[in-house]
Amino acid sequence: MRGDILSAGKQRHKKRVWARNPRLGVNIMLAVYSVGHLAVDMCCCAAMLAFTRGDYFAYAMLTYGVCAFVLPLPIGAAADHFGRTGGLSIFGCVMIGAAMVATPAPFVLAVMLGVGNACYHVGGGVFALRSCEGCGSLGAFFAPGALGIFIGMCASDALKLAGPLIMVLTVLLMIITVFLIVLAEPVSDPFESVAPFPHGIAVNYPAHDFLGFVCFFVIAAMRSFCGGAFNFAWRADIDALAADALLAFAAVLGMLLGGVLADNIGMKAASSGTLLISSALMLLSDKMIFAVVAVLAFNMAVPLLMRAASDVYNRREGFTLGILTFGYFLGLLPLYFDIPLPFGAYGNAASSVLVLAIMAAGLELSRSRT
Repeated sequence: MRGDILSAGKQRHKKRVWARNPRLGVNIMLAVYSVGHLAVDMCCCAAMLAFTRGDYFAYAMLTYGVCAFVLPLPIGAAADHFGRTGGLSIFGCVMIGAAMVATPAPFVLAVMLGVGNACYHVGGGVFALRSCEGCGSLGAFFAPGALGIFIGMCASDALKLAGPLIMVLTVLLMIITVFLIVLAEPVSDPFESVAPFPHGIAVNYPAHDFLGFVCFFVIAAMRSFCGGAFNFAWRADIDALAADALLAFAAVLGMLLGGVLADNIGMKAASSGTLLISSALMLLSDKMIFAVVAVLAFNMAVPLLMRAASDVYNRREGFTLGILTFGYFLGLLPLYFDIPLPFGAYGNAASSVLVLAIMAAGLELSRSRT
């Protein structure tokens, strides 16, 4: 019975264009997920800033953070077990679209947007990790998220005043959903699943792999904190929006270039080189040009981190993504409580050096030998 169902499914897949050209299919899906990543983060950021201001803003943002960055861990583990993730992204788009149209009470809005964000990121992230080789594809998926957050920040004020903009964003999400439904291709065999860790993640794998994974988790938390806490004196001398735009585009370009560089020279060389450059330039980050290039170099390690961590626990990309996202949430907590990064440019440089050291240790300890 199972064989008949699988055979029928494969026959249906042969009718699709990318059944004859698998690489084309993967590239199409990656492009759809990447554009969707921009749209999802843009909508979530704009809606949270527009509709949750006031006395409950901080609590609503914390609620959103828990849903968006903690829930990916159980959702990702479940996705690994059931072996299908496309439906998660579709559900995430629908949830966010419904929240944008209904604009319920702040905490309900935060939960709906956070759950939708978590589901979309697990679905798209697992696809990029499992279906694409190397780090370049990961940069292509994760980079648009930073751009989406910046655009969402800019659009939040307009969102409060221009009701039709809500419908434009929602229609955009629905279009992405349709693309995902039409183009949806199983990430792997539709009957394939991965059993849970029977004795815990530290027992099933060698100790050096587990310690390497811990290093990657720490880096995820540090990158989250540093990304929001880098102290640049020059920001006071220029328009805030212009400063945010420079740093956002530097982060986007860094993620894109970092993946390509790693695919050409290897993860160890790429991570060491880019973080060394970032550390050196952070010492000069009181000057705008050096700070922007330092942020670009710092973010080049993002796709490398995702790939290296996923290589440790092979075929458990959802679990990996969830753990790193949880680390990202922990890194946001000091920012939530207004804990700064001290010592100005020296603090910026020291944090980059620390990330460099931990990244090097993680790559050495884990299976990432490239």
